[in-house]
Amino acid sequence: MPSGSLYRIHRMSCVYWFYTLYLAVIHFITCGICEELSVSPIAQSLQVGQSGIFECAFTNSSYNSYLKWTLYDGTVLSSGDTSEDGRFTNEDGILKMINLTLADSGEYLCENLEIHNTVTGHLKVFIMPTYVLEGFIVIAINGVLLVLFIYSMIKTYREQNIKDSMHAF
Repeated sequence: MPSGSLYRIHRMSCVYWFYTLYLAVIHFITCGICEELSVSPIAQSLQVGQSGIFECAFTNSSYNSYLKWTLYDGTVLSSGDTSEDGRFTNEDGILKMINLTLADSGEYLCENLEIHNTVTGHLKVFIMPTYVLEGFIVIAINGVLLVLFIYSMIKTYREQNIKDSMHAF
């Protein structure tokens, strides 16, 4: 019976080996090499009118041609597509954005169409304040302070001259 036991152990070992191989093949088929999909930068803040990019990629660039972008408003751009207004373009996973507006703020989704992996980039578009009014106020206050200082110096100088001329007699 020992030979039968060895046969069963050997047979179970082969079954286990084939099962492990089967799982590895299935894992490879469904995940590819299971690389991480990433977007760079993850978040960015840009001024109104500026341009920017989100780069979505795997470490292995063979999947990059299957990347699609979903814009903040739900518009889907496959590789090579451009938005209707021409401001957004998907070039092999690189989302190019030009002439940004406040309404463009939001989440941008990059998805690999083969393995259905998704990552998100966040965009905040803002208006840079000009501070013109505040600048004029600061200049006006400094001007008034300068005039008061000069007036005070002239008044002090005249008073000193009057005292000096009285002491001279």
